[in-house]
Amino acid sequence: RHLYEHAELARECQVPTAVVVENGDVLRLAPGEPMVLDKVPTGRLAVDGSRLVPLGGAELKQRLRMTYNGMAVATLVLDKRGNLQTDPVLTLHGLVDAEQDEAQILIDKALDAIEDVVETFAASGRGGEDTVLRDAVKAAVRRIVHSAIGLKPVTEVHLIRL
Repeated sequence: RHLYEHAELARECQVPTAVVVENGDVLRLAPGEPMVLDKVPTGRLAVDGSRLVPLGGAELKQRLRMTYNGMAVATLVLDKRGNLQTDPVLTLHGLVDAEQDEAQILIDKALDAIEDVVETFAASGRGGEDTVLRDAVKAAVRRIVHSAIGLKPVTEVHLIRL
């Protein structure tokens, strides 16, 4: 609002052309009338490896979530009907100490929940619906981890079809 009012004030003071610009606008002053030609990225940036990323961008937000809530990765190998071809694998990053017995108890409980979800989907004939199955397995893992340690980890489910 202030920028528009300033442009109006400039016109009242007989400035021939008043252009309202925003952060990142590339303004041509001459030759001819001033005008906005282009936009360039603006805002606060962070160095992420060898690149610059927006400070409030998705990459850093997800990394922050993983820092506070850990990460769970489940890998499932299924046939075309959705039946497990081998035992699922679950890895928990930043959630439990893998060397302790309670970690294995949590992993076993989560693996049982994964197997239940997959069996339910296969029995209902919905074992071929990858997106829905992924979401159901993801929810089961998050529910087990949350009930055990009070965290909701970033969760990925990898489905491999044979």
